Amino acid sequence: MKIHVPTALKRRIESFQANDALVAAGGRLVHDDVVAVPGYPDTAVRLFDDWAVNPHQSRSWQWSVAAFRFMPSVIAHHARNDDAAALEWALQALRSWQKAIRGKLKRYEFARNDHAVAAQAENLVFLLAHLHMRGLREEAHQEVAAAIHGHADLLATEEFYSRHTNHGIEQARTLAVIADLFPDDPRSPARMALAIDRLVDELDFAFTREGVHVENSPGYHAYVCLSFLKIRDYFPQGEIAALADRIDALMPRAMRYLVHVSRPDGTLPVIGDTVEAPVPTYFRRYRATRDYAHLRYVATDGAEGVPPPHTTVLYPQAGYFIARDAWYPPGEGRRAFHLVFRCGYRSGYHRHDDDLSLVLYCEGEDWLIDSGAYSYAEQDPLRRYMRSKWAHNVPVVPGRPADRWDWVPPAAVLPMLRIPSTQGAGAVRGISHSYPGHVAMRDVQVDAVAREFTVVDSLIQSGKPRRRNYLSLWHVPADKSVRIEGQQVTLESKVTGRRLVIDNMGRRANEVRLLDPAIPGVDGPVVSRIAGRVEPAQLVAFEWSANHLHAMLRFRLLDGEGVDDGSQ
Repeated sequence: MKIHVPTALKRRIESFQANDALVAAGGRLVHDDVVAVPGYPDTAVRLFDDWAVNPHQSRSWQWSVAAFRFMPSVIAHHARNDDAAALEWALQALRSWQKAIRGKLKRYEFARNDHAVAAQAENLVFLLAHLHMRGLREEAHQEVAAAIHGHADLLATEEFYSRHTNHGIEQARTLAVIADLFPDDPRSPARMALAIDRLVDELDFAFTREGVHVENSPGYHAYVCLSFLKIRDYFPQGEIAALADRIDALMPRAMRYLVHVSRPDGTLPVIGDTVEAPVPTYFRRYRATRDYAHLRYVATDGAEGVPPPHTTVLYPQAGYFIARDAWYPPGEGRRAFHLVFRCGYRSGYHRHDDDLSLVLYCEGEDWLIDSGAYSYAEQDPLRRYMRSKWAHNVPVVPGRPADRWDWVPPAAVLPMLRIPSTQGAGAVRGISHSYPGHVAMRDVQVDAVAREFTVVDSLIQSGKPRRRNYLSLWHVPADKSVRIEGQQVTLESKVTGRRLVIDNMGRRANEVRLLDPAIPGVDGPVVSRIAGRVEPAQLVAFEWSANHLHAMLRFRLLDGEGVDDGSQ
């Protein structure tokens, strides 16, 4: 059996050994049964006794275990310490898992999960490559290879393939990696051809012509870019020529979106299923491009690269409008005013029901926030809330279905367009068909330099109108004090004294109040910046009664001095 370990795979294996954290985690797992999963406390459990164990009541934790994401740490521990027990543990893990899913765990959710199978296959590739590179345990090579081939057979089937999702991309990428690993296997040419065909199709679907990923979350834009960069770096140009050319054409545009959507503190905004994380910088292959220079400026707070030429951008297909006041000098980037407005449906994956929502960051602080992902347990009441309209800065219709679970999305339409604006302001309109019985529209006009914007909402009943209540929801961090005086709301930073003043400029609201969204088992509104965790938030609600909603709110960021009388 010939095994091909390309340079990219060799470097990946070698990087495990150089990672002190992986080495330590591998030792604890092999000798103390302590499982380390990023984002969760290290946990002492005997996986061989129960692969479906769920100590944190988290599907994501279970997925990580089923995906064998522990394998790099076991390899790292063995490589650093020459500990034979580590290799024996890795092989026993494979045997124990296979026995379990053929027996009592045959119907376990992650036994044949589309993404977990692909990830486990790649981690077994790492194990086999490590054994091959070091000339170890030759009697086990066939055993590990057989498991990898079994995964490849499953990945190649059409019924198992999750087309047009980030899972499908990973399935196809892993299938190509397996084909490359076994150059003399008669199945490899067909597997490679199928994988490349799928990846070309996935790339064409996954991004709009603007270069924005369709799964509605900046974090998944970064993740899918990395998936295709892995492919570009792994295979020779001649082997994936058509795909390589497409990747190279896409990446500058994909970086451009990251440049603008990233917050002034160098992190991704918590929109959709995004967690708070640094803007990615793994685009070095394109370091000669101006977009890479702009990305470096964002990622390093101006220490490297050059500032972009534009402060306001619109992605009408993907449905993003992003405005900032300026690109600040090195070391001062956090001062920027940064607003992100989104609206649009392109894919059901990782999408929240957040059409028309916006978030605001300025002077190193969040002012208007989104809900976050929390977890992927889709029936968890908190997860359902996080994806619903009620967790976003949008108008809602009390008494109507509050979440998206039974909603059939419309065909993809152009969700956002520019509209006329006053001098010095950028203005866009978002249009959403995600409101049952209504056509929804939000106009946002931003004067970023003045650090103010206006939001005009319209919810028009599509049938015979009848009087009903409408709410306009605005989620605020817990570190802001909230003062409501008549039709004006003032949010004040407890640290700097800066204020965001919200004035009702349209029809008088029946009531303006702080609202508890009544999440089952949770006290008050919450936000999730980190997977699996929540923290308190505040929810301001304006309420009207009418046949249709027509509302106008003005938002102004002010310094910490003086008194605002709303007369501006």
